[in-house]
Amino acid sequence: MTEIHGECAAGFEPVRAAFEENFAARGEIGAAFSVTRHGETVVDLWAGWADPDRTVPWRAETLSNVWSTTKGMTALCAHHLADAGALDIDAPVAKYWPEFAAEGKQDIPVRWLLSHRSGVTGIGLDRPVKVEELYDWTTSPDCSPLSRRSSNRARPAATTRCRSVSSSAR
Repeated sequence: MTEIHGECAAGFEPVRAAFEENFAARGEIGAAFSVTRHGETVVDLWAGWADPDRTVPWRAETLSNVWSTTKGMTALCAHHLADAGALDIDAPVAKYWPEFAAEGKQDIPVRWLLSHRSGVTGIGLDRPVKVEELYDWTTSPDCSPLSRRSSNRARPAATTRCRSVSSSAR
């Protein structure tokens, strides 16, 4: 049985139980989960191993990469903006983010970013990107408008999706 570390406020015991079940029934190796409600941390759990060989214990400060965490919130914000009349999902992304039109992307509608049909597959720079650039809002958004479309209409970069919605919100 994997030892679960951390805190779980009263009323959030089902969250802890689901977290424990990931290890007991689903083969989780290591994970952390935190919930903040009304500015207060009500769940802060971690357990398991930080490496596949199970030699490094997962700690409260263990960092991990997460994928696709922006999709749900971006979709929620985009739909809220659309409902309020502030975002036209059928309009070209370039209406809200003019730089996005570079490299032949001037006609890509917002809806294609939200549905993974834009063909913008990533950063697309002709140089390596430093990790610090990805975490810097002043530089990371500038990477995506330079990206060319792929012929297979693969998934857009998260920065592309978030930047187009946030540009509309401004």
